[in-house]
Amino acid sequence: MKPHRLSLLCALLVVLSVPPGMASLSAATKPAPAAPDWAQPGTATRQQVAPPADFHRATTTFATPLGVFEGQSDVGSALVPGDASYDTATRSYTIHSAGYNVWYTRDEFRYLWKKMSGDVSLAADIAYPDGTATAIARRCS
Repeated sequence: MKPHRLSLLCALLVVLSVPPGMASLSAATKPAPAAPDWAQPGTATRQQVAPPADFHRATTTFATPLGVFEGQSDVGSALVPGDASYDTATRSYTIHSAGYNVWYTRDEFRYLWKKMSGDVSLAADIAYPDGTATAIARRCS
């Protein structure tokens, strides 16, 4: 019998949706995202509607370490790409994310991840601007 391997997916520690141009600390040097106004978080014209049943965009993964995490991914490739930062002084992560969220048949969000095996413990303090949507996920494979 083969031993089972436990992988953890530490996801969405802190998720912030911010107005266009504020997607990261260095947003002033980045060009404006090529996305329609209705897709921009915080705009008066933003709409949340169910997508077509056959609609899907590929996940984009960045193998760039950040704090204790090995990498980060944009699931579903939202029109406005996500971003993340780590503050070493406060030991806190900030994740900027946009997209359809995690319901309907279309998930779009940014998350940080680390593969682990064996016995693992995970704890986090999570904050969200309006207190309605945060998550920590563990996935075994």
